[in-house]
Amino acid sequence: MFKEVNKGVVFVLSLIFVVFFFLLNSRALTLKKVLCYSYEGKPILSFYLGEFPFQLSVAAVKSGDSPIKVTYEVEVYKRRFLLPDIEEKKEVYEKELYYSKAENCFVGKLVTGDRAFIFKWFKPEKGVEFLTKLEGISLSIPNVCKVSRDCYFIVRVKVHFFCHLKRDLTVTSGKEEYEFRAEKSFDVPSR
Repeated sequence: MFKEVNKGVVFVLSLIFVVFFFLLNSRALTLKKVLCYSYEGKPILSFYLGEFPFQLSVAAVKSGDSPIKVTYEVEVYKRRFLLPDIEEKKEVYEKELYYSKAENCFVGKLVTGDRAFIFKWFKPEKGVEFLTKLEGISLSIPNVCKVSRDCYFIVRVKVHFFCHLKRDLTVTSGKEEYEFRAEKSFDVPSR
Protein backbone atom coordinates (compact mmCIF):
# COMPACT_ATOMS: atom_id res chain seq x y z
CA MET A 1 0.00 0.00 0.00
CA PHE A 2 2.87 2.36 0.75
CA LYS A 3 4.26 1.81 -2.79
CA GLU A 4 0.90 2.68 -4.36
CA VAL A 5 0.74 5.98 -2.49
CA ASN A 6 4.25 6.84 -3.68
CA LYS A 7 3.27 6.11 -7.30
CA GLY A 8 0.26 8.40 -6.98
CA VAL A 9 2.31 11.17 -5.38
CA VAL A 10 5.01 10.81 -8.03
CA PHE A 11 2.38 10.97 -10.78
CA VAL A 12 0.77 14.12 -9.36
CA LEU A 13 4.13 15.83 -8.84
CA SER A 14 5.28 14.98 -12.34
CA LEU A 15 1.98 16.25 -13.77
CA ILE A 16 2.38 19.54 -11.90
CA PHE A 17 5.98 19.84 -13.14
CA VAL A 18 4.91 19.28 -16.76
CA VAL A 19 2.14 21.88 -16.52
CA PHE A 20 4.47 24.50 -15.01
CA PHE A 21 7.15 23.69 -17.60
CA PHE A 22 4.76 24.42 -20.46
CA LEU A 23 3.41 27.55 -18.79
CA LEU A 24 6.88 28.96 -18.23
CA ASN A 25 8.05 28.10 -21.73
CA SER A 26 4.98 29.43 -23.52
CA ARG A 27 5.85 32.02 -26.11
CA ALA A 28 4.51 35.32 -24.89
CA LEU A 29 5.51 38.83 -25.82
CA THR A 30 8.12 40.20 -23.41
CA LEU A 31 10.15 43.34 -22.94
CA LYS A 32 13.44 41.57 -23.46
CA LYS A 33 15.72 44.53 -22.99
CA VAL A 34 15.00 47.90 -21.43
CA LEU A 35 17.78 50.48 -21.42
CA CYS A 36 17.39 53.52 -19.24
CA TYR A 37 20.10 56.13 -18.78
CA SER A 38 20.22 59.78 -17.88
CA TYR A 39 21.35 62.59 -20.16
CA GLU A 40 21.31 66.20 -18.93
CA GLY A 41 18.91 65.24 -16.14
CA LYS A 42 16.38 63.59 -18.46
CA PRO A 43 15.90 59.84 -18.70
CA ILE A 44 16.47 58.31 -22.13
CA LEU A 45 14.65 55.01 -22.73
CA SER A 46 15.02 52.24 -25.28
CA PHE A 47 12.81 49.13 -25.47
CA TYR A 48 13.40 45.87 -27.28
CA LEU A 49 10.65 43.26 -27.55
CA GLY A 50 11.33 39.55 -27.18
CA GLU A 51 9.24 36.65 -28.43
CA PHE A 52 7.66 38.92 -31.04
CA PRO A 53 5.33 37.04 -33.44
CA PHE A 54 7.61 37.82 -36.37
CA GLN A 55 6.32 35.36 -39.01
CA LEU A 56 2.68 36.08 -38.24
CA SER A 57 3.37 39.81 -38.49
CA VAL A 58 5.16 39.47 -41.82
CA ALA A 59 2.25 37.42 -43.20
CA ALA A 60 -0.27 39.94 -41.87
CA VAL A 61 1.45 42.96 -43.39
CA LYS A 62 2.02 41.15 -46.70
CA SER A 63 -1.70 40.50 -47.03
CA GLY A 64 -2.23 44.28 -46.96
CA ASP A 65 -5.70 44.04 -45.42
CA SER A 66 -5.15 45.79 -42.09
CA PRO A 67 -2.21 47.47 -40.34
CA ILE A 68 -0.18 46.10 -37.45
CA LYS A 69 -0.38 48.43 -34.47
CA VAL A 70 2.04 48.54 -31.55
CA THR A 71 1.34 50.81 -28.58
CA TYR A 72 4.01 51.66 -26.00
CA GLU A 73 2.72 53.29 -22.80
CA VAL A 74 5.30 54.77 -20.41
CA GLU A 75 4.03 55.79 -16.98
CA VAL A 76 6.09 57.51 -14.30
CA TYR A 77 5.03 56.91 -10.69
CA LYS A 78 6.21 58.43 -7.41
CA ARG A 79 6.42 56.03 -4.48
CA ARG A 80 4.72 57.04 -1.23
CA PHE A 81 5.10 55.33 2.11
CA LEU A 82 1.89 53.54 3.20
CA LEU A 83 -0.13 55.38 0.54
CA PRO A 84 -0.95 54.54 -3.08
CA ASP A 85 1.69 55.62 -5.57
CA ILE A 86 0.98 58.77 -7.60
CA GLU A 87 1.10 58.78 -11.40
CA GLU A 88 3.30 61.75 -12.32
CA LYS A 89 3.32 61.42 -16.10
CA LYS A 90 2.07 59.18 -18.88
CA GLU A 91 3.28 59.15 -22.47
CA VAL A 92 1.99 57.02 -25.32
CA TYR A 93 3.96 56.09 -28.43
CA GLU A 94 2.25 54.33 -31.31
CA LYS A 95 3.79 52.47 -34.20
CA GLU A 96 1.87 51.28 -37.21
CA LEU A 97 2.94 49.23 -40.22
CA TYR A 98 0.90 48.71 -43.39
CA TYR A 99 1.29 48.05 -47.11
CA SER A 100 0.69 51.04 -49.36
CA LYS A 101 -0.57 49.93 -52.79
CA ALA A 102 -0.19 53.43 -54.20
CA GLU A 103 3.51 53.62 -53.30
CA ASN A 104 4.14 49.86 -53.64
CA CYS A 105 6.06 49.70 -50.36
CA PHE A 106 5.61 49.01 -46.67
CA VAL A 107 5.03 52.14 -44.62
CA GLY A 108 5.82 52.50 -40.93
CA LYS A 109 4.52 55.36 -38.84
CA LEU A 110 5.72 56.43 -35.39
CA VAL A 111 3.40 58.80 -33.53
CA THR A 112 4.78 60.59 -30.45
CA GLY A 113 2.33 63.07 -29.00
CA ASP A 114 1.58 65.56 -31.76
CA ARG A 115 4.44 64.51 -34.07
CA ALA A 116 4.44 61.70 -36.62
CA PHE A 117 7.41 60.18 -38.44
CA ILE A 118 7.06 58.12 -41.63
CA PHE A 119 9.43 55.33 -42.71
CA LYS A 120 9.32 53.22 -45.89
CA TRP A 121 10.70 49.78 -46.82
CA PHE A 122 10.44 47.43 -49.75
CA LYS A 123 10.79 44.32 -47.58
CA PRO A 124 8.18 43.51 -44.92
CA GLU A 125 10.82 42.00 -42.63
CA LYS A 126 12.47 45.42 -42.23
CA GLY A 127 9.13 46.95 -41.34
CA VAL A 128 8.34 44.31 -38.73
CA GLU A 129 11.82 44.80 -37.26
CA PHE A 130 10.92 48.50 -36.90
CA LEU A 131 7.95 47.46 -34.73
CA THR A 132 10.05 45.38 -32.32
CA LYS A 133 12.03 48.27 -30.83
CA LEU A 134 11.62 51.84 -29.67
CA GLU A 135 14.93 53.63 -29.18
CA GLY A 136 16.09 56.92 -27.71
CA ILE A 137 12.87 58.19 -26.17
CA SER A 138 13.53 61.28 -24.07
CA LEU A 139 11.07 61.80 -21.24
CA SER A 140 10.43 65.13 -19.60
CA ILE A 141 9.50 64.02 -16.12
CA PRO A 142 8.42 66.30 -13.28
CA ASN A 143 11.02 67.98 -11.05
CA VAL A 144 9.90 65.82 -8.13
CA CYS A 145 11.27 62.73 -9.85
CA LYS A 146 14.48 64.40 -11.02
CA VAL A 147 15.57 65.06 -7.47
CA SER A 148 14.12 61.97 -5.83
CA ARG A 149 14.92 58.29 -6.25
CA ASP A 150 11.37 57.47 -5.25
CA CYS A 151 10.14 57.26 -8.83
CA TYR A 152 9.78 54.29 -11.15
CA PHE A 153 8.55 53.54 -14.67
CA ILE A 154 5.94 51.10 -15.85
CA VAL A 155 6.09 50.23 -19.54
CA ARG A 156 3.16 48.49 -21.22
CA VAL A 157 3.28 47.23 -24.79
CA LYS A 158 0.34 46.03 -26.87
CA VAL A 159 0.58 44.50 -30.35
CA HIS A 160 -2.65 44.15 -32.35
CA PHE A 161 -3.26 42.82 -35.87
CA PHE A 162 -5.37 40.52 -38.04
CA CYS A 163 -3.95 37.64 -40.05
CA HIS A 164 -5.19 34.82 -42.29
CA LEU A 165 -2.88 32.35 -40.48
CA LYS A 166 -3.26 30.50 -37.19
CA ARG A 167 -0.48 30.52 -34.60
CA ASP A 168 0.96 27.32 -36.05
CA LEU A 169 1.16 29.13 -39.45
CA THR A 170 -1.61 27.10 -41.13
CA VAL A 171 -4.04 28.93 -43.40
CA THR A 172 -7.57 29.68 -42.19
CA SER A 173 -10.64 30.58 -44.21
CA GLY A 174 -11.16 33.85 -42.32
CA LYS A 175 -9.09 36.34 -40.42
CA GLU A 176 -7.74 35.64 -36.96
CA GLU A 177 -7.37 38.53 -34.53
CA TYR A 178 -4.16 38.65 -32.51
CA GLU A 179 -3.30 40.73 -29.47
CA PHE A 180 -0.11 40.39 -27.47
CA ARG A 181 0.74 42.31 -24.28
CA ALA A 182 3.82 42.85 -22.14
CA GLU A 183 4.56 44.91 -19.04
CA LYS A 184 7.69 45.76 -17.07
CA SER A 185 8.60 48.18 -14.28
CA PHE A 186 12.01 49.65 -13.41
CA ASP A 187 13.54 52.51 -11.43
CA VAL A 188 14.37 55.99 -12.70
CA PRO A 189 18.15 56.30 -13.28
CA SER A 190 20.15 58.60 -11.07
CA ARG A 191 21.87 61.65 -12.53
